[in-house]
Amino acid sequence: MVKSYRILLSMDFRPGKGGIARVSNLINNSTKFDKIFSLHGNGHSENSISYFNNNRKRFMLDVFSYVIRKRPSLVVCDHVGIASILAFMPKILTTKVVTFLHDEEAWKCVTGRHKLGLLRSDLLLCNSNYTFKRFIENNSAFANKTQVCLLAGVPEAFKANITDMDNAEWINSERPFCIFVSRLWKEHRYKGHFELIKAFKKYYEKNNKLGLRLAIIGNGDDEGAVKSYIKELDLEGSVHVFTKVSDNELINFYSRSIALFFPSIREGFGLVFLEAMFFKKACIGIANQPAEEIISDYETGRLLSDNDPETLYKMLLEIDEEPEKIKNYGLNGYKRYQEKFTTAHFKNRFLELIQNT
Repeated sequence: MVKSYRILLSMDFRPGKGGIARVSNLINNSTKFDKIFSLHGNGHSENSISYFNNNRKRFMLDVFSYVIRKRPSLVVCDHVGIASILAFMPKILTTKVVTFLHDEEAWKCVTGRHKLGLLRSDLLLCNSNYTFKRFIENNSAFANKTQVCLLAGVPEAFKANITDMDNAEWINSERPFCIFVSRLWKEHRYKGHFELIKAFKKYYEKNNKLGLRLAIIGNGDDEGAVKSYIKELDLEGSVHVFTKVSDNELINFYSRSIALFFPSIREGFGLVFLEAMFFKKACIGIANQPAEEIISDYETGRLLSDNDPETLYKMLLEIDEEPEKIKNYGLNGYKRYQEKFTTAHFKNRFLELIQNT
């Protein structure tokens, strides 16, 4: 019997390297691939995984060579930017091609080689109903082969035991804290971290006691500006930026926090909500965003009308004044995670969709 090969073409397969990488690993856990090609990453390549350190030409040549030699039955692209190489790939009639769509790259009208790549795909999967709606609004020609495959699951590292870490003194303080987890990029200020810092400033102007703290967890080209702003507002004793936090270390922050704030107004899904729910923490997101597909308002957390500092400040007061209610949000969130958002749920959704194509 001839072996049926499956390959994954990944933007970045390295664990712990952001949302795209997490989805890529999630897809692999759902459908074990014979070969994985990762455009980004300078990791140790082995027989089943090859990293290309962003060398697109070598990436394409190796993929084409493999496809011609192995004639895979399934090719999965984890990003529209990766699917663009399909425009140049030799057509293998027996190959089923699936491309995963995330957020901004799929919200606009797709053109050029990206459009050609999607035309070569047999199935397009969107990470949320929100992304599906925005994609079809600008790319209606793809409506018949586009489906929603709602994300689910958390990294395997989160299922490990809590570990010791350098920031234990800050984390173990008796003062409760909320967390914000995201990349800190200048172009991603829509995620709301500056508005959240402003809300904490008002919280401390109105409350003289030593109350809630905020851990901002992430890294990127906006780190310096965020730290400077915290210093400018004289919040260094209550708001702290933690960078280069591994998944093993992140366990500690989630486990000991009381709520996750992620007031983003331009998100495709929001994996951090699932992570917080897994650790039984209340989730604070924004209405009319994909957060609505994850958070049950007044049951597992809150969906705020906007991320204005005044709105976020009122939410801080609610957390401060009604801790038991916030704790119950987290417990309900864990139940919702188990009912709809485990890795097994994603696997079932993903396999059903690709098998029916």
